[in-house]
Amino acid sequence: MQRLKGRLDRVAKALAPHEGKRMRVIACGVCKPGNLAEATCSRAITNGCLTECVSLEGRIEDITDEQLEEFIQSFPIQDNDALPGRRWA
Repeated sequence: MQRLKGRLDRVAKALAPHEGKRMRVIACGVCKPGNLAEATCSRAITNGCLTECVSLEGRIEDITDEQLEEFIQSFPIQDNDALPGRRWA
C-alpha cells in the first residue's frame, strides 16, 4: 500500500500546475548590432508556468538587461489555460 501511495504522489506532483515558474528563451544573432526595433516576443502561461520566447536581431551584448526586460514586459501574456481544449500535463 505504501508503494502505491508513493507512486500516486509522484503522478500528482508531475501533473500539478507549475505556479510561479518561468522559462525564458532568447535567440539572437552574432553579426549585426543589437536592435529591439526588429525583435519579436511572445509570452504565454500554460499550467501556471510563464513561457517567454524572444527573437532578437543582432547581438544580445548590445542591449542592457533593463532594455531587454522593458521590451519583454511590453508584450501581453496569453493565458493558454483559459483556452478550450488545451490539456497539457
